[in-house]
Amino acid sequence: MSELKSLVEKYTSQAREAKEHDKVYKDECMFSYESSESPDGLYVCLSRFIGVSKKYLPVYFQKTDSHLYLKIKTWRREIVQETNDEPEKKKPTKFGIGIEGGFDLNDKQFYFDHEYSLYIYPEDKEVKLADTENLNAKVLASLNSVINAQSNNYKEELAAQAAAWDGEKRFTSKHASSLIQLPNPPQVSPNPESWKCELCDIRKNLWLNLTDGKILCGRKQLDGSGGNNHAVEHYGKTKHPLAVKLGTITAQGADVYSYEEDDMVEDSNLAVHLAHFGINMTKMQKSEKTMAELEIDLNQKVGEWDRIQESGSKLVPLYGPGFTGMRNLGNSCYMNSVMQVLFSIPDFLNKYFANRDRYVHTSLADASNDFNFQMAKLAYGLQSGEYSKQNESESAQPGVLNPPKGIKPNSFKSLIGKGHVEFSTKRQ
Repeated sequence: MSELKSLVEKYTSQAREAKEHDKVYKDECMFSYESSESPDGLYVCLSRFIGVSKKYLPVYFQKTDSHLYLKIKTWRREIVQETNDEPEKKKPTKFGIGIEGGFDLNDKQFYFDHEYSLYIYPEDKEVKLADTENLNAKVLASLNSVINAQSNNYKEELAAQAAAWDGEKRFTSKHASSLIQLPNPPQVSPNPESWKCELCDIRKNLWLNLTDGKILCGRKQLDGSGGNNHAVEHYGKTKHPLAVKLGTITAQGADVYSYEEDDMVEDSNLAVHLAHFGINMTKMQKSEKTMAELEIDLNQKVGEWDRIQESGSKLVPLYGPGFTGMRNLGNSCYMNSVMQVLFSIPDFLNKYFANRDRYVHTSLADASNDFNFQMAKLAYGLQSGEYSKQNESESAQPGVLNPPKGIKPNSFKSLIGKGHVEFSTKRQ
């Protein structure tokens, strides 16, 4: 038996499969703001599902005696545009960012490239997932469960988004009770693998028009994903008002869009309208992300609120301790401003930064809900200077982009907003 396989077998009992109810912290280090985009990547414990940077592995190991970790290393890779044509810049006509007629983001587009492996501590051994000779079934199942699990931060973002929409519930479309459906409709297979846009090769983000049964792709998104606008173009020609996103249909409902009302809506007769095309919604399973989930993905990936800059101004960046920015989470500008002011006060600096170790070395039982722990983490993020360093403008690797500067205080915002009717949501 090889040394690697022997080590894996020795610690296999520590590997657990992440279930739906488990909280998986794989966005950033519990103790700092290092992430999988950091040079050393992120290490997610396979027994507690807590992400830790390499710097804090000794601290975490001392508390937990955990030996097995999923190592995640992420790169931002630039999406190279196929055309060399420079689009003419137009003045904004709408108050919005990255929308037609709105403010231009004027930034490089990218996608995330992830690399996964098993890391064994303190032996400092790494096993690639493809090395099946040294990975047994239990450990491999644990690794894959963490890879495929929604992160706790993502779940909280989704819950916050849903809470925001609860305050602005989707209205019932005026077409729900009087929708005309054409006779002799096409019958739609319940198998997602059979779905395809009738005008192109796209097989995701497909919308079924509830009048004539046409299956067409959705709108092209800001980052180039989405579709080719065939569904909305079809409405422009036919004025058939309602469409349902195929991959979101479940017994509980689906994403329905009203082109005429220009909004996501409720269709009180959705089951009947779907049955017209042979779809039994009680037997359908979700196979694609809802519009709420996609909005969160877009905010996290594109960072639209990070793009508001003083256009045309000559700004001189400042770096080092005390000059760390907080990235906007979509509705956290006031929180960010308040915390920057508080951490300019000596008493706050002394309590949470100078004495940070007393909080960092406390119990890990529920650090995400420990106010002092989160304050000390934020203090370190803002005052240490670790996240305010002057980097080269471009990554050393061709096509790889540097991650955005500053820190993203997700866990702090989640904690202090918990339970509040406004601050726990994504409302502005």
